[in-house]
Amino acid sequence: MKFLASASAVRRLLAYLDEIGLDYRSADFPDIDRAIVASRRPLLVSARLIVDLLEASARSTGWDDFGLRYGQWINLRGLDIISLAWQEAGSIAEWYALAQRYVHLENNSLQYSLLRKRNTAVLIHSITPA
Repeated sequence: MKFLASASAVRRLLAYLDEIGLDYRSADFPDIDRAIVASRRPLLVSARLIVDLLEASARSTGWDDFGLRYGQWINLRGLDIISLAWQEAGSIAEWYALAQRYVHLENNSLQYSLLRKRNTAVLIHSITPA
């Protein structure tokens, strides 16, 4: 099975790299098809590309916490159609149900599960990039 994700995830990461002044076109980064960057159409890319970009970004910046910094910067409403569904969710439970039902359309390398123990619930997000 080939794991695919929305190209919007790549575009958002490239926008962040641009904002922090990092050139993704250098030899330190994997090749990115220009069509992905130029288009705003819904496209799918290898989920591995996103992981490789995150790893290259962390190496290039020297930030051990690159993912956390990026996570603070990103606005989930900027993602594709799934973000519109999440925006309409009235609760975390409803958001979770929507994610379980539809996120595979945006990224089939993501899986969600719920761990309940007494009065605590933990949302687990698993990634299978390759």
